Amino acid sequence: MDRIPFRQAKPNVSSWKHTFRSWPSKLNGYRTWHKRIAAAKQVHWDEIRIGQCITLSLADTKKNEPLMSAASYFWSSTLNAFLFKQGPMTPTLIDVKILTGLDIDSKINPFSLLANNSHKLKTKKIGGWSGYISEHMEQGSVSEREHVAFLTLWLERFVFCGSTCGPTTNCQHLAQALVDKKQIPLGRYLLGAVYRLLHISTQDLILKQTVAHGGPWWFVQLWLTIHTNTMVDRPPLSDSRFPSKYADHEDPRSRRCMSYGEAASVYPGADQSAEDMSTWFIRFYTGPPSVRTDMFIYTSDQDFVLPDDLQLSLINDDMDSRELFIIGLTPCLLPVGIFQGRSTSLSYEFYNPMVAARQCGLGQLPISLYLHKLLESRGTVPSALVMSKALEIELPNLGDCDRLHLNTFIHISFQTWWQEWAAHIFHQSTRFYVTKLIQGISPQVPDEPIPSVSNSGQKIFYAQAIAPLGSTILESLIGLTTPKISSLLQGPMIKENPKRKAPTKSKSQKSSKKVKTDDQADLEELDPSMEEFLEEQVMEEEVDAAAADAYEEEHTSAETTKEPSAEATETPPADDQGDALQPKRTRHGARKPRVASPSPRRPTSLPTASTQQREADASTTDAPTQNLADMFSFDIGQFLDDEDKELPSTTRAPISDDLKNRLTDITNRLESSLEYLVEDCTPIRARVKEIQDELPDDLTEILTPPVFLEQYRFKFNKAKERLAERREHEQLESALSASKAQVNADKTKLDELAVEPIVLKHRLEELRRLEAELELKLEATHQEIQEVEAGIAASPKAIEDQTAKLKASAKYLATLSRSLKPILGSTADDAQAIEDIEQIHRKAIAAIADFIG
Repeated sequence: MDRIPFRQAKPNVSSWKHTFRSWPSKLNGYRTWHKRIAAAKQVHWDEIRIGQCITLSLADTKKNEPLMSAASYFWSSTLNAFLFKQGPMTPTLIDVKILTGLDIDSKINPFSLLANNSHKLKTKKIGGWSGYISEHMEQGSVSEREHVAFLTLWLERFVFCGSTCGPTTNCQHLAQALVDKKQIPLGRYLLGAVYRLLHISTQDLILKQTVAHGGPWWFVQLWLTIHTNTMVDRPPLSDSRFPSKYADHEDPRSRRCMSYGEAASVYPGADQSAEDMSTWFIRFYTGPPSVRTDMFIYTSDQDFVLPDDLQLSLINDDMDSRELFIIGLTPCLLPVGIFQGRSTSLSYEFYNPMVAARQCGLGQLPISLYLHKLLESRGTVPSALVMSKALEIELPNLGDCDRLHLNTFIHISFQTWWQEWAAHIFHQSTRFYVTKLIQGISPQVPDEPIPSVSNSGQKIFYAQAIAPLGSTILESLIGLTTPKISSLLQGPMIKENPKRKAPTKSKSQKSSKKVKTDDQADLEELDPSMEEFLEEQVMEEEVDAAAADAYEEEHTSAETTKEPSAEATETPPADDQGDALQPKRTRHGARKPRVASPSPRRPTSLPTASTQQREADASTTDAPTQNLADMFSFDIGQFLDDEDKELPSTTRAPISDDLKNRLTDITNRLESSLEYLVEDCTPIRARVKEIQDELPDDLTEILTPPVFLEQYRFKFNKAKERLAERREHEQLESALSASKAQVNADKTKLDELAVEPIVLKHRLEELRRLEAELELKLEATHQEIQEVEAGIAASPKAIEDQTAKLKASAKYLATLSRSLKPILGSTADDAQAIEDIEQIHRKAIAAIADFIG
């Protein structure tokens, strides 16, 4: 906010003494040269779309210095826009196209234009621009060299207006490209030069230095004249008269204006004065008397025929107009420096047309700086490759629609946003800023307090704009961390995410704490779904560890039955048992500590002799049951008889009826509800313990986990809870989606209702204008009816008068007819008779002359 010039420096006339020296004023001999070149090259100019702008050089536009200097105090170099009280405004590519007709849609790398000049033009020691014209204007047909020389003058003197104020060849490479009919986006180059000019000028104003930079100030005035036409009492644009094409020695002639640019270029100017500057400053600071939401001023483009490829009234029917309109709405980079010669580094300016969408006939939303997030502001482009990468930067897609209705309105969100911003920017009274312009105002105007709290209640912190010493301007925080222009050659940056090494036991406690912190930082970035998955994994590992501990405890208790005293010495206390049941810390289990649920007391199995005998049998029968083919690296079967190759018998011993009944009972009990089993499996465990000596090992291993289902109680209950929570979550999501859709619908309806009065107001104004036009037509029709009625009433008298006049004429004709008597002979006979007499007369004269002499 503090980077707006008037916030740092009060308007002062002395800062603008030498600013407009390069203004494109009238030049002796230029009209004659223009008329000569235009007679041969007008079609050429129209093909490359520079003819309309070249014609503007004939206007001899008068400077309006107070208007330009007062507006410059409101320029924001961050937004590339004027921050007036009525809202942000900025010159756009649509303005450039309508006012000048220059090319805005061609695509070419500016570095390809920096070629060596094919013609050597003399610019030094020739007497300024007038001497330049005398030096390069030729006779006869227009040569390529003369054409290049003329366009060089036009570009340097009337378009980019260099600070040298004299002939140079800085623009000759552009002139040569135009002569070669290359499609060059001169409109983009012009707008980029305007943005850079205003940026440099505002830097000087903020540092309280004199503004002495030449540039296309003429376009700034042209744009301001068009957009401030509603603030002052000026004649309509359509009433303006533009000079025709005539030589310097011919009488001036004028014609009607063919474009908005011609109409604005002939408005009267004004010399620099403190009174006029203060008047314009107050108008920009306080806004127009009646707050106008309509900043779209090209509503009467049907009154002008140029430019012929952009008619805003035809954007829904003419594809060229629609395409150019969309281009004018698209953010892009505007090359800067192409017009300053081959030794200057190229740069760019950000083009953000949505800063002032109302100027384009669209609805205004809060400002979003898209390009500031992608690239550094006003970077220096070192090569053609970098420029190509910059121009190909990804731009937002504006979408499309079938019909465009240019009817501006302010969205309620923008209105709220701008009201708060305006309260901060324009919190001082105008008297505070015009103390150096208006006499009689005390310089000791008290400062009003700067707002320190926003409408939302948050405290406001203002970024510092000027360095403490006051000699330099600090870089803006907006876009401060965006990539540099040189990063375009490096491709996308890949973020490295190296894996951490697990700390070894030899690490100190300090390093382990550091690793723990890193673990927590990593875990904070986990996705919620991944975190849920890891929790389930940890729980499964805990359950498996508990089951393994239970199984080991069974076998351990069976082995220690012979030594009861050892059980007392080796069994840990209750607290140690709880610690022993804790699962090992896994790689994914470092999120938060978990409390192990207490396991129910499991009865220890009493070992018997049969159990020991079975284990011994199992240990002795393991070796003979191995496959012989696995013992050797060769085929042992060829050395054995057929009976030796038979596998050992696997016949199972018969099961007693009592064992079958007990297993059936266990099966029936296992078929009970899981809710019951996870609470208490003691009866099943007791029955399995009774028959475990009679069961094979594989069945024992299968029955061991089910008889300890209590250890799955926590997992089972958690799973049920999550299922219930998911069902409830789905219901809540459905309700949330329905509520969100309803809120969006209500918000859309509210926005429509908020906008509807503005739309209806515009419609009412249109209807009233139509009503006034119809009333004028009706009045004219009434007058015409009265004239017709009067004619009908006067027709009998007119008929009578005409009849009398006809009778008099007929009577006079009859008199003439009677006085007309017949004449004998013919005209030829009478003429022949006179000729014969004349011959006799001449013959006598000739005879006398012969006799005498």
